[in-house]
Amino acid sequence: MMRELPRRLSSPRSIQRVEAFTQGHAAGLMALEKAHASICRGEVEWCVAGGVESWLEAETLEWLDAREQLKSSIHRWGFIPGEGAAFCLLASGRALRRAKLTAQVDVLSATSVKDVHGAGLDSVCVGEALTQALRTILQVLPPEVRVDQVACDLNGQRHRTDEYGFTVARLGARFRDATDVWTPADCWGDVGAASGPLLVNLVAASGQRRWAKGPRAVVWARSEGAERSAALLQLPASERQG
Repeated sequence: MMRELPRRLSSPRSIQRVEAFTQGHAAGLMALEKAHASICRGEVEWCVAGGVESWLEAETLEWLDAREQLKSSIHRWGFIPGEGAAFCLLASGRALRRAKLTAQVDVLSATSVKDVHGAGLDSVCVGEALTQALRTILQVLPPEVRVDQVACDLNGQRHRTDEYGFTVARLGARFRDATDVWTPADCWGDVGAASGPLLVNLVAASGQRRWAKGPRAVVWARSEGAERSAALLQLPASERQG
């Protein structure tokens, strides 16, 4: 099905090119990274990036439970499965001006990194890949500028929390408070590949509703495989908290 997706969605009258990412939790942000890079290179002016995921199938739930990943009274460090879909429309500044539109949030940088220590629940976790991803996206900011908010796909699994802990130990000085993190999986459930685009929408909503803690936010997602993806976002001046 995933191989057929680009062909089915492509149309000379609407969408000229489609690319599918199947890397799990990080996939939505990987799509956003690719869209952002294509726009920055001048290849396209408009691009849609998104993610769709559902754990809510009987066979999937049984598989998760057998692997001790499903949160229950027995498995405290499991996660609550969810279902989600989210998309972001990205555009160049020129395209926005021509369409007389205003961006709800600006993507300053985005990147994806593979964990060289391997993949899966039994791999060694020292936070190097996530640290590299965040360090890379933060390079566009002056050293004295701090990130105001973090939003990520922490979902109750211990290895995700441990990885972020190692990362904070290395990069905590780049944040106003790296421990003050939005983790909407406690409300949404784990939404897999939809996590990244939903987090971007969450940051945009925080500006629109005036409860943003500052103009700059980092969003990141971690696949069960080796991928770690992150993006640095900035709210337009008109959307920031007063």
